[in-house]
Amino acid sequence: MTNPPEAKRPHLSCTTDDLPDPVESASASSINLVFTCDTPPTSDNIEFALHTIGDTKNTNTKHDILQALQDLNRWARNNNHLFFNEFLELAGISRVLKFLMIPSNMSDMKYVFSACTIIINCTRGPNSDLDIDIAQVMGRKFIERGGIHTMLLANEEYSGGNDRNELSAVHSIWAVLNNVINYNAELDYIDKDKQHNLFDDAIATLRLVNDTDDKIRVHGMIQIPHKIKSLLLLVLMRLLVGSNSKLVADDLEGRDVFQIFINTMKDSNRQWEFEEEIWKITSYFFFSCFRRQLFPTKNNNDLKLAISFYVEYIEKAPNEAFKSKAFDFLLEVSDVIGREEITKMPGLMITLGTILDRSSSNNIEAATEDMTKTLVKYLL
Repeated sequence: MTNPPEAKRPHLSCTTDDLPDPVESASASSINLVFTCDTPPTSDNIEFALHTIGDTKNTNTKHDILQALQDLNRWARNNNHLFFNEFLELAGISRVLKFLMIPSNMSDMKYVFSACTIIINCTRGPNSDLDIDIAQVMGRKFIERGGIHTMLLANEEYSGGNDRNELSAVHSIWAVLNNVINYNAELDYIDKDKQHNLFDDAIATLRLVNDTDDKIRVHGMIQIPHKIKSLLLLVLMRLLVGSNSKLVADDLEGRDVFQIFINTMKDSNRQWEFEEEIWKITSYFFFSCFRRQLFPTKNNNDLKLAISFYVEYIEKAPNEAFKSKAFDFLLEVSDVIGREEITKMPGLMITLGTILDRSSSNNIEAATEDMTKTLVKYLL
């Protein structure tokens, strides 16, 4: 298979900057819990926090546990190198995962969210201010200690719906998984069966989230379903078209992957709904799948689905579509389904003609216009 050329792809690493505070989220109940936020990240304090969440004798209150989770998250979020070194030395990743594997903790979405934010801040990618070596070591420890299995078990607690605590937990779960597979090298440590499980669960979760209210916000800060969709699309893109991916075209058989991506970009009335981040990820995904020969060869139905998306993308955001490989896809796919056939796709030639119509005030960039001319000339 031919790997796609290097391109400037969407941001693939997650931080907790756009998440509500874990303890604020966890304490939003009828009881107004008060937490301290000035405990320093000494070795003793880190060990105490890890011991608190690891207590299996139930001697600590929920407040104690949430305070420990808050401290661990705050120290990780502050990019404190002393904390990261001690956290590794004290087997922090393993102990957080063990905390989540306790059934009563895994079924508590506030605990899941709080614990995952710690791992998110320990595995931030190359676009963050976290040392890359530390993030990679943390990610590898996560994989070695069964972190993927733990996350997927926690994800199974969500069966659909608009509950804010559940959606926040699901978001944090997939933010962790996205961070861990953000580095191509980490996929080498994930065997094909686990990659397959990740793929299947991401598809299943995307189906569920597509049916939620996309405008749900947590503490007025973040549209959770939209963010979950973006993360799931990023995970699927990395699993299928990452250079170290172990999945092949046969693994997509019967899973309606391309239709599910299309559904993600439509509203509850099945009308196109433009969201720049999601559309950009989808554009790169379709282009890369085509280059890796992941589209079915039995017929061109999925290719035509992708073309219908690109027509909408070019119409709504021509310059962004150009930068996200939309025109490249149309050029290359025309050799597969035929130039005459592609010109019959609803709206395509009208949309391209509008870009070239100088009387229209559409703020077309020169590079976009040049590529449009190239495409039209090639098709005709």
